[in-house]
Parts: sequence; C-alpha cells; structure tokens
Amino acid sequence: MSPSPPPPSLAADFPALSSAWTQTLLSPANRAHNSRLDPNYFAASPSSNLVTLSRVRSFGLGTGDQLVHALAADGLAAATRRELVLVTCFWARASRSRARVAQLLRALSAKALRRGGGAGRIRVAICFSSRSLWQKLLGPSGVRGAVYGPAAWAAKLGLPPPEELRGLELRVKCVFVRPFSVMHPKFVVVDRERVFVPSFNVSWEEWFEGCVELEGPVVGRFVRFWREFWVRDGGEEEEDWDGDVGVERDGGEGESVRDDTFPGSNANAATDGPSSNPSAPPSLLPLHRPFSHPAPLPTLFLPSPHHRNPRFRPLPFLSPPPTPPTPLNALLQHLLSASSSSIYIQTPNATAPPPLAALRDALARGVDVTLVTSRRLMLLEQLATAGTTTARCVRRLCRRHAALVAARRARGDGDDEQGGGERTGPGRLRVEYFRAREAGGPGRARKKGKGRAGAGDEGEPAVGEPVQSHLKLTVVDGAVVVLGSGNMDRASWFTSQELGVGLWSREFAAAVMDMVGEGLAGRTEVVYDG
Repeated sequence: MSPSPPPPSLAADFPALSSAWTQTLLSPANRAHNSRLDPNYFAASPSSNLVTLSRVRSFGLGTGDQLVHALAADGLAAATRRELVLVTCFWARASRSRARVAQLLRALSAKALRRGGGAGRIRVAICFSSRSLWQKLLGPSGVRGAVYGPAAWAAKLGLPPPEELRGLELRVKCVFVRPFSVMHPKFVVVDRERVFVPSFNVSWEEWFEGCVELEGPVVGRFVRFWREFWVRDGGEEEEDWDGDVGVERDGGEGESVRDDTFPGSNANAATDGPSSNPSAPPSLLPLHRPFSHPAPLPTLFLPSPHHRNPRFRPLPFLSPPPTPPTPLNALLQHLLSASSSSIYIQTPNATAPPPLAALRDALARGVDVTLVTSRRLMLLEQLATAGTTTARCVRRLCRRHAALVAARRARGDGDDEQGGGERTGPGRLRVEYFRAREAGGPGRARKKGKGRAGAGDEGEPAVGEPVQSHLKLTVVDGAVVVLGSGNMDRASWFTSQELGVGLWSREFAAAVMDMVGEGLAGRTEVVYDG
C-alpha cells in the first residue's frame, strides 16, 4: 500500500489563514493597540483594507544601484504619465543611486515640457526618513515631518535645482521619530497603476537586493498607505485625478507581460534550484524574470506602523515585552506557526525574539528551516536596538537545534519518518552567511576579518559585486511569499515602520526560490547544516 500523502499545509490555505489572521487583528486588545498607531485606518476592518489581489509582473535581483539604474534608465521615465511616488528609508546624497534618481527627474521634466498643452506637469513625491546621523539627532522629530522646499533640493539632497525641473510638481518630505523610529518602507508607485516594492534604499551600499513589480488592486493599498501617512489631512492637498490614473485598475486579462522593465538583465540564464550551490559559478547580476499567471493572486497588504517606545527589557529577570500585533508581525507569526514542511528566510539580520522562537518551535515540529543572513551587518545598530547581534542569535538557534537532534538520538526514535510519511524528529536547520565573491575568482573563500564585510578581509569584492545581503524574503511551505521592508531584527518588529506584501502562489514561490538560488550561487558560506 502506498504511503498516505502528507497533511495539507495550513500556511498555504489562504482562506483559513487570512481568516485566522484577521480575527487575531480584531481581538479587543490587538484592535485597541493598532487603533492607537499612525496610520491606523486598517484597525477596525482589516479584511476590507488589507485582503486584496495582485498580479506579479516581474521579480529582479541585484545590487541596489543595478536595480535603481534599471528602473530609472528606461522603465519609469517611459511609463510615468501623471504621477510618480517614491518612498524610501535612507537618502544618501553622495551615491550613484541618488544621481540616477536626479537623472530620472530631469527626464520626466523634459517629457512633461515636450508634450505641453493641457497635459500639465508630472507630479512627483519623494518621501524618506533618514539622510544623516545629525538629521536624526537634531532635525525635526514627529509624524508631521519636514518638507524640503526648492531651495534645499540641490544643496541638501543632491537633486536638480528648480530651474531644471520646470515640468514637475515636486514635493520632498522627511519623517523620523526619535529615538529609533525610522520609516523603513520602500516602494515606487507609477500613475497609481503599478507598484515596485524593492528592498534597497537610495544609498551607496553595494548589497544583494530584490524588487517585485505588482499591478492590480494591491496598488490602491499602497496609495492609501502613502496618503494616510505622508500626505495626511491638513498637509499637502490631494488633487483630483481623471480616470486614466486607475487607482484600482486590475490589468487586462489579455495584457502581455513586459520583459524590458529591467534593461540589460540576465533574463535567459538557467536557474540552479531553490538553494544556493557554493561550488557553482556566481551568476551575473542583475537577474530578472517576468512572471505570468492566468488569475490574480490572493494577496495580503502588510503595514507595520512605528512604535516610539522600544520597550527594552535589559535585565534578565524582566519578562519580555509582548510583540506589537501589527498586520505584518501577526502574519509572520501565523505563517511560521502554521508551517508544515519548510521555511526559507533571507534577512539582513536576525535578532528579533518572536520569529526566532517561532523557528525553534517549527524545527521541533519537524519543519525544515533555511536561514540566510549576514555575519556582520550594522553591528552598532544591532547592539543599540536589540542588545545583541545576529551572530550570537544564530549560535543560540544552532545550539537549540543540536540539542533537539541529540535528544532524539538519545531516545532512539529511529527513522525520521513513520510509515505514513509523518516526520517524528526535528526538522533540518541550514544556516548560511552571505559573502561577496572576490575579484580573484569565484572559488576563493573570504578570510574572516573585523568590522563590516569588505573591511579587514583579504581580497576585494569583484566590481559590482554585492558585499552583504539586504533582501527581506520569507517563503513558507513553498506556497507563500512575503516581501517588503521588514527584517527579522528587533528594530523592524518593535520600533520601525515597515511595509510588506504576502503573495499566495506556488508558481511564484518556485520562481523566486529558483532565482534566489541562482543569485546566491557562490555567494554564501554554510555555517550549520544538521
């Protein structure tokens, strides 16, 4: 008799999981908590505000500069007709990404001036949270933020002066809330019809990043979030737009998938599967894949508003603070606890106690876990916001897993699986640290050094090679993909504003895992596999 199939994945059951998630958000305590946040428009009715549909048009991987170049060079300038909204966390004046944004603004202005007539200027909103340490220490603090007038565009931000942008109606705003609350989301909305959700900032860092392009009703959710937080009542006036803007447009069934959004990408390379192969030659970046599916994907829009009080518990005898029940936090906890077969997490850092505890529980249930992170990324920030480091948390997770495996062996439980296919032992844990490929060749291993990657290490990264991983990706049971700005660190879970999307599609999950496996080939080192 053939073995019975494994039980269905609760995480992959979108109706059941979304219902449980919304009910969690609507519990009296969680609804009261979220109602005190800013923005809080979703608190009373999460199902109508956060449950939606989307069409994935493409997914790309590369360094932030490579992806900004791909977007700014052709895609955005050609596509934008009326309005462009760019939201990022960090704005680096001295960066190639900033220069590419400036080039994009000039192109949009020239486009608006060429068409003339009654078409009007193109409206552009640039929203960010941090541009320097001094700005965060001494600048305005609060959700109303600071608006940068035309006189500051070039001097403070490195943007073109007003006389070069006569075809634009440009508004630039910065919001930061002391002590630690950065507005961490990153997204670009084009004419309220398309949204790009990257992991990168407008910055100089050469990091491994990702960007997903979406259409459909989910775009309206991004617009609502931007209007509620960045535009605000009593702030900038919201103008009326005619029907061709398409706030809730869902893309026609017959529309062809564009494959030129990321020009110059390695679109035809073969994939290496869902996990990286350290012996494989590293892929050329950027990578890009168009994605086509016959019906819109079930999608959850996942805001996580900031919390001004970090609620530190520095003394060991103090009980840990409750996890803020934001939509993003609540969904990740539901997914990790409902997983039945596999969890893949790629995150810059991993210092948040809630997801780490959920991973330990998942391993004990027999779920396989893969964690890809960074050994030394933003160490001072980790210590300031979490009181620990990713390396320390990873070692603790590996020790806990080793103890689970040892206990099972001591009991003499036998095979990992019973006759019916149900696993009786702990799941497999695999932990990889990202490492840059050196200019000397793909096979050379980097020697450990001090400080940030690339500083104090022997060998220099190849030109255009990412030196750290900054991608934020969670894939559960090969069916659910969560992308956005949220890390698995304490800052993202307890203090920063974050924003993500959850997409239910086995086909898209497989495509993402294939691309990530290809992009990471030769760029990671396995530190634990058991």
